[in-house]
Amino acid sequence: MTRKRRADSGRMNIEYENVTERVVYDRSEITTDLHKNHESQIEDERKSQDIILNDLALLGYSVTSIYDLANKGNVPPDTIPVLLKHLQIGGYSDMIMVGLGGLLSSKQVRKYWQILKKIYLESSSEIQESAAASAMYRASSREVLEELMELALDGTKGDSRIFFVRPISRHGQKEGRDFLRNYIDDPVIGKEVRAVLSRYKDEK
Repeated sequence: MTRKRRADSGRMNIEYENVTERVVYDRSEITTDLHKNHESQIEDERKSQDIILNDLALLGYSVTSIYDLANKGNVPPDTIPVLLKHLQIGGYSDMIMVGLGGLLSSKQVRKYWQILKKIYLESSSEIQESAAASAMYRASSREVLEELMELALDGTKGDSRIFFVRPISRHGQKEGRDFLRNYIDDPVIGKEVRAVLSRYKDEK
């Protein structure tokens, strides 16, 4: 190898090492930033739910997160009014709103159906609307079949209407599915309707 080639090779090795060091350093910076952002997000979420946690503490439930209520399955019945209150207040982070909707997604919330429906219809944000609809999915029953049908067709609402399709089939049985067959091409609920009805191709 000539001196010039050795010199060029040496420079390339140095440049490669410098680039490698910069890449490692940049990755370290990115990892540190992501860690800081994650910690900041966790702290924001904690502060966001402090008001809810304080209300739960008054009932004797000292938890560090609303999700702790569901560690053993369904939430304690006496916490449901508190969770409903804060779902109705709204304004919390998306994660907390989704959490509230999830915790309220239970058959034991059926007696609060009208409250959930009111929250849904009067929702001031998409996330509040979606959280209420997800709770109504489980809280529904045969007794509110007609209401489910009306909600599924409510043009003032968005994709949250999809939550009502399966309950219509489940509670309405053939009657519910006959209703759904009229909306297989609906731009919002049509895809979900087709998915539900695909299991009942031989039904007449």
